[in-house]
Amino acid sequence: MHIDVRGEYRQLRTRGLPAALALHIARDQARLRRRIAELGIEWAEENHRPVARWRQNGFDLVARRLIDEDGWWIHGDDLGHFTNQWAPGAVRHRGERGEFPWFIPADPENRHVLYERAHTYGRTWWYETIRVQAWRAGILIGEASLSGIESDSDEDYFTETALELADEAIAEAHEALHRLCHGH
Repeated sequence: MHIDVRGEYRQLRTRGLPAALALHIARDQARLRRRIAELGIEWAEENHRPVARWRQNGFDLVARRLIDEDGWWIHGDDLGHFTNQWAPGAVRHRGERGEFPWFIPADPENRHVLYERAHTYGRTWWYETIRVQAWRAGILIGEASLSGIESDSDEDYFTETALELADEAIAEAHEALHRLCHGH
């Protein structure tokens, strides 16, 4: 499989990235795309949610993208918070009657961008969890997950995160097998 590192590099340079950083990112992207192709990772819909399945290091891996039900309560303050009280830098909330009238951004310099992001939460985007399970012979042996991922992130980000979690799930599975086989 041929990966166009030069094209990716040129594209990053036109966005103003320094040469060394652009080359580093382009090479990382090429390694990621090669690994995805070698493992045959593709996301498909199952029960209206994205799922990827592949085999790696003797394990059947399943990555699921799930809605992070607690996402706003855990990560929403990264954007700011809605309130009844005006404060410097506040943005008037154009929400429903009875909702908080003000949004206090986490970063006043980007208050309108952060407000738009917070205002559209739950409609155009939400937080997700990626959960990767490592199975052997139909038995779940290892698992790893990460929450607080923005649903509108690109597919490469989800896949790269799933691969990192797969490495964790495989390590946990190896430890579990070691304990089972050696009684520790």
